[in-house]
Amino acid sequence: KEIQRLTTLLSTDKESIADREDLIHAIQKDVEVNCEKLKQAQATVDEKDALISNLRISIQQLQTEKAQKENEVLTLQEKEQIVIKQLTSKVAKLEQIKEKECDVKKLTSEVAKLEPYNMKEAFMVQDK
Repeated sequence: KEIQRLTTLLSTDKESIADREDLIHAIQKDVEVNCEKLKQAQATVDEKDALISNLRISIQQLQTEKAQKENEVLTLQEKEQIVIKQLTSKVAKLEQIKEKECDVKKLTSEVAKLEPYNMKEAFMVQDK
């Protein structure tokens, strides 16, 4: 009986060991699968990091270009202000010239009105 009992225990232990070995193999398989998943996830993270890095570089380039364009706009605005001042000055001078032309026309008109009298005086002087 004792041998039978020990044989039964031994076979139970063998089954238990076999079950444990199967469990260990299953766990090892899960670990391998999870390691592969981790490698793929790391590759994806690396790709995303590279994309983020490229986007940061692009943003810096765009910010630099924006600053350059803003400087160009400021320069153009300064030039525009100078041209506006020059044109305003020229317009003021033209207005003065126009006023003087009007004065000349008035004087010319008055002289024309007075000319017949001057002619009469000239004839009077000649007659004397």
